[in-house]
Amino acid sequence: MSEHDEREPDPSETDERLVSVRRVDDEATGLMLAEFLRDQGIEATIHTVRMPWMGGVEQMHRGFWGHVEVLEKDAARARSLLEDFAAARPEAPSPEDDDPGGDVLEKKK
Repeated sequence: MSEHDEREPDPSETDERLVSVRRVDDEATGLMLAEFLRDQGIEATIHTVRMPWMGGVEQMHRGFWGHVEVLEKDAARARSLLEDFAAARPEAPSPEDDDPGGDVLEKKK
């Protein structure tokens, strides 16, 4: 038995539970939002409600594909970040973005 096996488990390592912070309609959206949260320093995962042997039956019954889940201690921050993410609007491209050559200095005035 190693020294690591004999130590008492840290309660913070064992008592954390995952909580749902957002329902998602499909796997791609769940993966994108989980990656966004990871980029913000929050460990996130996705959990599907689908049953593999029943195709989309469970999804149709529930009305969503699955959940994005985080540790309970991060739930409030994750929900806030996801609300901000959903409310964000893309910026209009600037004229420099339309330059196919990428050479901004040689534009005609």
